[in-house]
Amino acid sequence: SEEQVEKPSDEVEEGYVIKTNPIAGTKRKKGYEVVLYVSIGDSKIVVENYTGKNSSEVKGALESHNIKVYIEKQEIDKKDHAEENEIIGQSVEVGEKLSAGDSITLYIPDDSEKYPDFTDGTYTKDLIQQFCDDNKITCSFKETENNKYNEGAIIDQSRIAGDEVKEGATLSITIATNTKEEVEGN
Repeated sequence: SEEQVEKPSDEVEEGYVIKTNPIAGTKRKKGYEVVLYVSIGDSKIVVENYTGKNSSEVKGALESHNIKVYIEKQEIDKKDHAEENEIIGQSVEVGEKLSAGDSITLYIPDDSEKYPDFTDGTYTKDLIQQFCDDNKITCSFKETENNKYNEGAIIDQSRIAGDEVKEGATLSITIATNTKEEVEGN
């Protein structure tokens, strides 16, 4: 009697025998079973478009084929809203094939809010207050006399532009006020 076991192989073409058990050339007694290991070809999987899918599910599916999966966060524009673990890009093109041991990187959104540069001249006290309210952070304003800036200019912020905003944080903003010009006299 013979049994066939299908196995993936990148060396042996599909449909051909990879090995036998017992090994070919050995004598066997009548009634002993011979197992033929038949190639189903290389176990490549065709890369699909994973955009919009859940990264954990896709990672699990690919890892079951012994493919290394890396997840990287990529900054996105707030208006391109994507779910937390939603795939927004991939390192391997759709239609390419991956074999066991190959790797792919899936990109998910880094949707953490970052502090803008409030001193760039586009922010007013009201806009900053709105930003703080939207992100549940405490904001304090202090005024300092400084004639190098226009009255009301934002000249300093306690949090560095580009830092991640964490709920409950505090932000202090320094606003320029102009001193009254000295009255000339004796």
